[in-house]
Amino acid sequence: MNARHPIFLVLVVLGAYSQVVQAWLIRESLVVFYGNEVSLGAFFGSWLGWVTVGAMGVVWLRRRAWVRHPLPALRVLLLALPPLLVLQVLAVRGVRLFLDVSAAEFVPLGELFVSLLMITAPTGLALGVAFPLACKALRNTSPDVGDGATPAVVREVSGLYVVEAVGALLGGVAFTFLIVEWLGVWRGLGWLTLALGASVVSLRGGPRAVGLAGVGMAALGLALGLTPLAGWLQARMEALRFHTLQPGMDLLDAVETRYGHVAVARLGTQISVLNDGRVTASFPQTQAIAQQAAYLYAQSDGAQRVLMFGALAGGLAAELLRYPIIRLDVVEADRSAFDHIRPHLTAEDRRALLDPRLHLRFLDGRRFANRLTGDEAYDLVLVMDAAPTSAYSNRYFTVEFYRQLGHAMAPQGVFCTQVSSASNYLGRAVKSYGGSVFRTLSEVFPHIAVAPGDYQVFCASAAAHRVTEDPAELEGRYLDTPLGEYRFPSVGFYTLLPPERVAFVRAQLTQEQGELNTDMKPVTYYLNMVLWGKFSASAFVDWLDALRRMGPWPYLVPWLVYAGLMLLRGAAQGDGRVRLQRRSATHAMVILGLIAMAVQLALLFNYQARVGFMFGRIALLNALFMTGLALGAGGIGQRLARGRGAGQALAALLAMVVLALAGLPRLLEGLGALDIRWQEPVYLCLSAAAGLLTGVGFPLGVRQAHQDTTEVLHTSGLIDAADNLGGAAGGLLTGALLVPILGVGGTCHLLAA
Repeated sequence: MNARHPIFLVLVVLGAYSQVVQAWLIRESLVVFYGNEVSLGAFFGSWLGWVTVGAMGVVWLRRRAWVRHPLPALRVLLLALPPLLVLQVLAVRGVRLFLDVSAAEFVPLGELFVSLLMITAPTGLALGVAFPLACKALRNTSPDVGDGATPAVVREVSGLYVVEAVGALLGGVAFTFLIVEWLGVWRGLGWLTLALGASVVSLRGGPRAVGLAGVGMAALGLALGLTPLAGWLQARMEALRFHTLQPGMDLLDAVETRYGHVAVARLGTQISVLNDGRVTASFPQTQAIAQQAAYLYAQSDGAQRVLMFGALAGGLAAELLRYPIIRLDVVEADRSAFDHIRPHLTAEDRRALLDPRLHLRFLDGRRFANRLTGDEAYDLVLVMDAAPTSAYSNRYFTVEFYRQLGHAMAPQGVFCTQVSSASNYLGRAVKSYGGSVFRTLSEVFPHIAVAPGDYQVFCASAAAHRVTEDPAELEGRYLDTPLGEYRFPSVGFYTLLPPERVAFVRAQLTQEQGELNTDMKPVTYYLNMVLWGKFSASAFVDWLDALRRMGPWPYLVPWLVYAGLMLLRGAAQGDGRVRLQRRSATHAMVILGLIAMAVQLALLFNYQARVGFMFGRIALLNALFMTGLALGAGGIGQRLARGRGAGQALAALLAMVVLALAGLPRLLEGLGALDIRWQEPVYLCLSAAAGLLTGVGFPLGVRQAHQDTTEVLHTSGLIDAADNLGGAAGGLLTGALLVPILGVGGTCHLLAA
């Protein structure tokens, strides 16, 4: 066998492993941190930061024997990856115990960032070390070409970059269509472990015991992939995680689907459904559901056609079917999760599923709304189990969503939703959060009735005098409704709507103009993050609020100061042409890496807002990004790097990126007018295009940085570290700050600047 082939195999396996592990750990962190995507930016920032540290560590230690002869170290690294991953999974599942944060509490934002920084370290460091070691190992198999042969170096280093990207593509596709849908994460890990073991065996170098360990690891992977061992391990680990999240409950069932993690648990006589670690429904709650249904139906006064997003497990659908409606459409996103919940439903809820008036649709809620034709004429639309506590749930509180539903409602139709509040306190954070929902809702439905409480209920209509805050009016409507049994005592409307409390809450919501929540700028999601920080006593949120008031300057000024200092340093030290070229190439790759990761995250957030749940497609979108990297680095970039004008080509590439960033917000806004069938392919193409531009920059950066006096290991490690450092900054800034604060359009314009 050609000595180079095993090294390329190692890069393919590492690329696939990286994508699968990223997707898995992201999903694990979402469960522990209750589905808030702020952890997404923290994860990518931390992950790529550790990859950078690993790559630079190899560069700094390039004179050591294990780096100059890297195959033994590379084999040990491959052996260490599965145990490190198991330790990371245990760490993320036990992080609440370590932080001493109960199931009812939010993890403070500062502790969330620190936790993910520590959790991502093992695999991030290992993968950061692997790439420059593989470059050096490949170089050692080509003694006929010295380090100074720049075109050969560009070709070989870029070739490894392409091979790693191809592996990432394979890993992303495998995770999306095989591991999540069919194999499960532990069985999928078994097959990856088998591939890692085979890679160890295929490499030559180091003690014989390492080869035997590779054979043993491959055998273990085969056992996980083919035997019931993976199922047993999954059950044990699931029980451990649930005990740390909800120690007082008994786990009945759990499933991992493309939409996330769903568990069913019992506490006494109550059954609860948990989505990504949080309780989203509990049943039976006969009195509470009877009150909710009575209030909602009285607001719609004789509704016959009803649309409800979720909330079936809580019993609301069954209760509404007691009213004289002729059709109830219920939209549930996750069929697989519902199949696990269904056996635990109450007898009344199971009977409701057989009612011919009930039409159950399994489809993403926003995708369903996008497909509405305008001829449905719904009298009542309910979004009662969503809350803008994450970018995913925020999709049900944007002005675009309300407009889509408005077109599908009857002229007298009523839309109802609710958000968490504080029944005896309306501080600035709570008021701004609820005020944003109130303002956004009023853009489409100008007449709004408010019901105060721990959850503020908003019922809105485009028709005047349709919704009301008058308990006597609601009582009359309720008693005029022909029911076999009035389960809710009508005098309860007076308790539900005390006039003084209603007036106070309405005054608080309207005394200052709330901020408009849109798909492009998820303001309510950001305000919920502020509320999260207040409730968890996080000092980070005060800093976050101050940062938002300052606009884009906190992000621009550090870059301007840094650029000025670099220019002064170059002028004072009289840097030669070689050093200047290397430095400019490194800085260009940092900028490209930052922009690429920021754009990728912005696309993920916008894809989720418009098309569907991002975590059902996150591995695929990242895989297409890596495909763009491979095409850019292996094709266009290498052709451009063969010429003498690599520096000019790199500058032209950056200018092209600026133009693309300037036009991207307008393009994304225009996507809303496209048919839903065309929107997803466009997002997939945009993700690949973002990777393509970064990929083109990689060989150009290598060509610009590699000079006759520079070792290939130095060059490859430096450029790889610069790319990942930029990606770390882009991930952290975009996911945690830029998109929630500035929106997608503001983020793109800031990056262009």
